[in-house]
Amino acid sequence: MRAVAVPLPGGPRVLQVQEIDEPQLRHDQVLIRVHFAAVNRDDISLRRGAFRFPLGGTLFLGFECSGVVESVGKNVSNWKIGDKVCALLDGAGYAEKVAVREGQVFPIPTELSLEEAASLPFAACTVWLSVFITSRLCRGETLLIHGGSGGIDAFAIQAAKLGGSRVFVVAG
Repeated sequence: MRAVAVPLPGGPRVLQVQEIDEPQLRHDQVLIRVHFAAVNRDDISLRRGAFRFPLGGTLFLGFECSGVVESVGKNVSNWKIGDKVCALLDGAGYAEKVAVREGQVFPIPTELSLEEAASLPFAACTVWLSVFITSRLCRGETLLIHGGSGGIDAFAIQAAKLGGSRVFVVAG
């Protein structure tokens, strides 16, 4: 299968399409045929070499994607072949297929296309963990967001309002 690889840090020209082996599915994983992959800040930072590169290795970018479940491991119970999903990945989302743990796979809201859903996992998981699990934002409480312009901010605004919280956004 094909995947976009970063053999060494640099600008966009270092990206290469390479033929690689299809991922081997573990018992707790879902194999997704990738339809769309999002490009986020971490992908760009890794490509530029802002983080440590694997020694002598090639880096495969792509930390969130959407697609269709092609196969499931024997311990997977929440997904079936043909499900449309999005996923938060450990990398390799810029490939034709990706194997990911079941707990990192999410249903796509019916209002969203596969294309739109590809950018959902990173923002949604960041907000859910920080705003609702760690901070325990509740109905009637107030959330202050600095910026309000990116995917994480947009998701936080909408999720907090849906949960009955007041939201203030500052920018400048």
